[in-house]
Amino acid sequence: MKLPSQHVSVRLDDAIIARIDALIPLVSEPWRDGRRSDVLREVIKYGLDHFERDPQGALRDLAHPKKTDTEPA
Repeated sequence: MKLPSQHVSVRLDDAIIARIDALIPLVSEPWRDGRRSDVLREVIKYGLDHFERDPQGALRDLAHPKKTDTEPA
């Protein structure tokens, strides 16, 4: 018997939403359009793998976020 999925919600700024939306074609299939939740699921899995492999390195990365093209200088 499959257990029901858990639900998590987050608030994200417009710049992050735009980046997520830009990735939707990568998670789309010919029979089903991708959704933001699909992108977030993949990003979280990737991020967790990185964090679990190198927790100290991931913490250093989190402590010193990189500027993105969407952030003001």
